[in-house]
Amino acid sequence: LKRPDNVEGNQCGIVLEQATNDNHGTWTCKVFNTKYGALVGSKNLIITVKPTPTKVSTKQITAYPGDLREIKCSVMEARPAIKVIWTLNGRDITSEAESMEIT
Repeated sequence: LKRPDNVEGNQCGIVLEQATNDNHGTWTCKVFNTKYGALVGSKNLIITVKPTPTKVSTKQITAYPGDLREIKCSVMEARPAIKVIWTLNGRDITSEAESMEIT
Protein backbone atom coordinates (compact mmCIF):
# COMPACT_ATOMS: atom_id res chain seq x y z
CA LEU A 1 0.00 0.00 0.00
CA LYS A 2 1.15 3.53 -0.66
CA ARG A 3 -0.30 7.00 -0.95
CA PRO A 4 -1.46 8.29 -4.36
CA ASP A 5 1.04 10.18 -6.49
CA ASN A 6 -1.37 13.15 -6.76
CA VAL A 7 -2.40 14.55 -3.37
CA GLU A 8 -3.16 18.14 -4.50
CA GLY A 9 -6.46 19.59 -3.35
CA ASN A 10 -6.39 17.54 -0.14
CA GLN A 11 -7.07 14.29 -1.99
CA CYS A 12 -6.57 11.11 -0.05
CA GLY A 13 -6.60 7.44 -0.80
CA ILE A 14 -4.43 4.38 -1.09
CA VAL A 15 -2.74 2.62 -3.96
CA LEU A 16 -2.69 -1.17 -3.88
CA GLU A 17 0.39 -2.05 -5.92
CA GLN A 18 0.14 -5.82 -5.68
CA ALA A 19 -3.01 -7.79 -4.87
CA THR A 20 -3.51 -11.28 -3.50
CA ASN A 21 -6.61 -13.42 -2.96
CA ASP A 22 -6.73 -12.05 0.59
CA ASN A 23 -7.49 -8.59 -0.86
CA HIS A 24 -10.68 -9.78 -2.60
CA GLY A 25 -13.85 -8.19 -1.22
CA THR A 26 -15.19 -4.85 -0.08
CA TRP A 27 -12.73 -2.19 1.04
CA THR A 28 -14.17 0.60 3.19
CA CYS A 29 -12.61 3.96 4.01
CA LYS A 30 -13.83 6.03 6.96
CA VAL A 31 -12.75 9.64 7.44
CA PHE A 32 -13.64 11.13 10.80
CA ASN A 33 -14.42 14.82 11.06
CA THR A 34 -15.82 16.45 14.20
CA LYS A 35 -17.98 18.85 12.17
CA TYR A 36 -19.61 16.30 9.83
CA GLY A 37 -19.16 12.99 11.64
CA ALA A 38 -17.75 10.08 9.68
CA LEU A 39 -17.57 10.09 5.90
CA VAL A 40 -17.65 6.56 4.54
CA GLY A 41 -16.96 5.15 1.07
CA SER A 42 -16.61 1.58 -0.17
CA LYS A 43 -15.37 -0.19 -3.27
CA ASN A 44 -15.62 -3.85 -4.18
CA LEU A 45 -12.26 -5.26 -5.28
CA ILE A 46 -12.49 -8.37 -7.44
CA ILE A 47 -9.33 -10.44 -7.63
CA THR A 48 -9.82 -12.59 -10.70
CA VAL A 49 -8.94 -16.28 -10.66
CA LYS A 50 -8.13 -18.04 -13.93
CA PRO A 51 -10.54 -20.98 -14.38
CA THR A 52 -9.09 -24.40 -13.71
CA PRO A 53 -9.38 -26.93 -16.55
CA THR A 54 -12.84 -28.43 -16.92
CA LYS A 55 -13.45 -31.96 -15.72
CA VAL A 56 -16.14 -34.01 -17.45
CA SER A 57 -17.42 -37.15 -15.72
CA THR A 58 -17.12 -39.28 -18.85
CA LYS A 59 -15.81 -38.79 -22.38
CA GLN A 60 -18.29 -41.06 -24.16
CA ILE A 61 -21.77 -42.35 -23.36
CA THR A 62 -23.97 -44.72 -25.34
CA ALA A 63 -27.65 -43.92 -25.00
CA TYR A 64 -30.87 -44.82 -26.76
CA PRO A 65 -33.89 -42.58 -27.48
CA GLY A 66 -35.70 -41.85 -24.22
CA ASP A 67 -32.72 -42.74 -22.03
CA LEU A 68 -31.62 -40.33 -19.34
CA ARG A 69 -27.90 -40.09 -18.67
CA GLU A 70 -26.08 -37.88 -16.19
CA ILE A 71 -22.92 -36.10 -17.27
CA LYS A 72 -21.12 -33.74 -14.91
CA CYS A 73 -18.82 -30.91 -15.90
CA SER A 74 -16.96 -29.00 -13.22
CA VAL A 75 -14.52 -26.14 -12.91
CA MET A 76 -13.08 -26.03 -9.40
CA GLU A 77 -11.99 -22.39 -9.34
CA ALA A 78 -12.90 -19.29 -11.31
CA ARG A 79 -13.57 -15.66 -10.44
CA PRO A 80 -15.79 -14.24 -11.72
CA ALA A 81 -17.91 -17.36 -12.07
CA ILE A 82 -17.86 -18.98 -15.50
CA LYS A 83 -20.85 -19.88 -17.62
CA VAL A 84 -21.05 -23.49 -18.80
CA ILE A 85 -22.73 -24.08 -22.16
CA TRP A 86 -23.84 -27.60 -23.13
CA THR A 87 -24.18 -28.61 -26.78
CA LEU A 88 -25.30 -31.83 -28.41
CA ASN A 89 -24.35 -32.27 -32.06
CA GLY A 90 -23.91 -28.49 -32.32
CA ARG A 91 -27.31 -27.67 -30.76
CA ASP A 92 -27.34 -25.62 -27.54
CA ILE A 93 -29.06 -27.67 -24.82
CA THR A 94 -27.95 -25.52 -21.87
CA SER A 95 -31.56 -24.74 -20.90
CA GLU A 96 -32.14 -28.48 -20.39
CA ALA A 97 -29.17 -28.78 -18.00
CA GLU A 98 -29.09 -28.14 -14.27
CA SER A 99 -26.38 -25.76 -13.07
CA MET A 100 -25.05 -25.34 -9.56
CA GLU A 101 -22.61 -22.69 -8.37
CA ILE A 102 -20.72 -23.49 -5.19
CA THR A 103 -18.96 -20.60 -3.50
